[in-house]
Amino acid sequence: MIEMIPWTAEHSLELERALRVRLGPLELLVTRRPRELRVKSVNDPAQIARVPEVEQVVVAEEAQADSALGQQTWRFGFTEEPERLHITPALADRPVIIRPEEPLTLLPGEEVRAYVSSPVWVRLLVGEARRLMLELPSHRPSDTWFGPLDHQGQLCYALATHLSLTWADRLWKPNRAITPVVIVNSAREPFTVARLRVPVGQLSIYGTPDQRLWTERITLTRRDDAEGEARVTVDGEPPREATAGELLSPPRAPGGRSFTLRAFEGALFGRSVA
Repeated sequence: MIEMIPWTAEHSLELERALRVRLGPLELLVTRRPRELRVKSVNDPAQIARVPEVEQVVVAEEAQADSALGQQTWRFGFTEEPERLHITPALADRPVIIRPEEPLTLLPGEEVRAYVSSPVWVRLLVGEARRLMLELPSHRPSDTWFGPLDHQGQLCYALATHLSLTWADRLWKPNRAITPVVIVNSAREPFTVARLRVPVGQLSIYGTPDQRLWTERITLTRRDDAEGEARVTVDGEPPREATAGELLSPPRAPGGRSFTLRAFEGALFGRSVA
């Protein structure tokens, strides 16, 4: 029987059967064998809108995937193979750089609440201790370099996406987590948002009864005395849009809820306009 992925539940791994997990372009088959768990992944970009689901299948179905779709297989050996699997979502393992389809300019003293989203990673945890066995992106964004071309810069992921100022259902995709971002221009000059850095490593994931994934709201405040940098504030709770939100995954890099980082590049984000 196929069902939506219950992110807070455990799944039984039956001997010589596979658990199939689908989330957007990613499909996973987790097969239990004597003293072994085998994981096969298939990525199909045409399935970007596929809803998350999980089902038990016979092992023979493992071979039905098309090798042209980028298969990978992992084998994990155990003294005694685990009988339980826990599936959780996680945010990207690097910061995500958002490039809006159309730049947005803020006048001095203005602030906006916007919405961005980023692909989630799927974590496979095994046994009663829930040991991390493997994690894979539901969709791997392209790489980009953010900051100066030296040790001060950082390798990130890049996404060309909406920077919507109003929430609408069309913004939601099943394999993405939505982040509300408040951008505040406390400087004396206008500036244009052309590339925005979202510190996903400091964010949690919350799930709602309608199967959507959210993070906390973050606030980025631009000041006159810190070109390229912003004061970041992370709320400690689900955003107001995530009704009955339940914590699914803590931050990868937990820390304070207020910090300063390079959130934009001077040549693109922070440029004065005439």
